Amino acid sequence: MKKIIFRYLAVLVLLITVSVSCDKYEQEENQNKPSLLGTLSNNPDLDVFYKSLERTGLNKSLDSLSKITPLTIFAPNNNAMEVYFEKNGYANVDEVPKLELKKIILNYIISGVKRTERIVVDPTNPSSDLDETIGAEYLETKTYTSIASLFKEFESMDNSLDIGVQDNWDKSVQTLTIWGENVAASAKDIVTENAIIHIVGNLGSLPKAPLIVSLSNKYPAPGDILTVTGLNFYSITFVTLGSANLDIIPNSLTTTKFDVKIPLNFDYGLLTVKTNYGKSNQVKVGVEPAPPTIVSFNPINAVAGDEVTITGDGFVRPIVTLSATATQPEISLPIVSFTLDKIVVKIPANANHRKISVTNSVGTGTSAEAIGTALYDDQLHGVQWGGPWAGQGVNFDYTGDSYQGLKSWQWVFGGWDGGNWGFNIDMAPYKALRIAVKGLKNGQVNFNLNGGANYVIPVTTSWVYMEIPLSKLGNPSSVTMITFQESNNDGGNTVLFDNIGFVLK
Repeated sequence: MKKIIFRYLAVLVLLITVSVSCDKYEQEENQNKPSLLGTLSNNPDLDVFYKSLERTGLNKSLDSLSKITPLTIFAPNNNAMEVYFEKNGYANVDEVPKLELKKIILNYIISGVKRTERIVVDPTNPSSDLDETIGAEYLETKTYTSIASLFKEFESMDNSLDIGVQDNWDKSVQTLTIWGENVAASAKDIVTENAIIHIVGNLGSLPKAPLIVSLSNKYPAPGDILTVTGLNFYSITFVTLGSANLDIIPNSLTTTKFDVKIPLNFDYGLLTVKTNYGKSNQVKVGVEPAPPTIVSFNPINAVAGDEVTITGDGFVRPIVTLSATATQPEISLPIVSFTLDKIVVKIPANANHRKISVTNSVGTGTSAEAIGTALYDDQLHGVQWGGPWAGQGVNFDYTGDSYQGLKSWQWVFGGWDGGNWGFNIDMAPYKALRIAVKGLKNGQVNFNLNGGANYVIPVTTSWVYMEIPLSKLGNPSSVTMITFQESNNDGGNTVLFDNIGFVLK
């Protein structure tokens, strides 16, 4: 008992802000008023309520508290309490857990004297009226804070009490609602020493499950403050974003909004609010990850120490690796920088003929090309001799368009024009030749390896990537020469070539 009194004394400084009118009520009008506990215990319509007070020990607590600050008590009548018991599977008040019973009672009591009528009846003298010089304030339509917040076991909870009043012309209350439901069971306010009692006929409709309506930013960055707006944010038990539990920022919580801080490792998650009355809808926050896709990386023929730029999508908290080989395990690549669609990594030693993979939380994307397999990749690699037959028309550094990387090989062909280039490439690791082609107009180009049979490459006005099996190019054991020749027989064409190289077996 001493601990409870000390707790109330500790909050006395806050309660001094009770209005001067309430002080007047206490000092001038409390004479000859019945005691609070006497009034509650002697009202037969409040038998169950008073038994609940005794069972939880709140009868003594309220008696002590009312001597520090006036109270307004919304006391459920016997029927209201019994309906609550039945709805929640309790046969009587003795079966209700004490903590639950205590929370119900305290949530229906607020600080200050809040009357519902101009004329207040003194229960000791029903024929006498007390006019408004009593000094009590009118009950208003608003969300009050119940005295449950003064008790340690409930101080971290949302202890709101949503009251609605509809006034008559003389400012007396016509209807009284709690959580939107008409609850008044008595047309009169009962005045006691330091308190007013309103007998209510039910406990009101409990708040509905929370509803998230909007966010201040759908795509917040890690560390940002996010304001969540919605409905029914009563008695919040947790807020989750993905797998992370978020703390509500102090002093930001109302019944319709609150603020949280986005975790530092955040990229995407579903936001959920849980209260004692249900779970909210789930709202997407951030960029929803998809399995990453790699469009290209450049340069393909990178060597140890080179920085390689990977382009694609879905690079959310990426992990970049080099594929395993028969003699080398899979290894992670150090990331220099990344965005949602671009990653820069540094290439280690022993990277040749290994593909690059990017993994995020939902999947993995792997490059089509392997390192060190390019013939043309912003430049022509390994060339030993050659050029166009006409001595002109070839531009290896064309920047107007590319399939991957920054440049493409542009060839302004005259009719049946062509050229040869010499190499010395071992074809043992490969099964196909790859190439991307685009033309100024539709047409075709003959292509062969080592002067063998021509393979006709179709040309369209959009980039087309193709892989040509070596079986269709004579199955060479090595490549010593490649040949291109425009062959559409209509006066020539301008053709772009890119991503020329080989496909590993």
